[in-house]
Amino acid sequence: MCNNINTQKLDTAAACGARKPACVLRHHGKKFNCGQCVSSIQDRLNTLNAIENASLLQAAE
Repeated sequence: MCNNINTQKLDTAAACGARKPACVLRHHGKKFNCGQCVSSIQDRLNTLNAIENASLLQAAE
C-alpha cells in the first residue's frame, strides 16, 4: 500500500483492533504522507470486518 504498510501489516493491525486507516498507521508508528492509500486501507478493513462478522454469526448458529 504505502509507507511500508502492506496487507500483512494491515491485517496484523486489524487483528489488534484497528478499525480505521489512521489506527493502522499508528499501530506501526507511521503517519500518512499524501493520504491516497486511505481508501484502499479502509476497503481492506471493511472486508476483514465483514469476514469477522460472518464468522461470529456462524458461531452463534
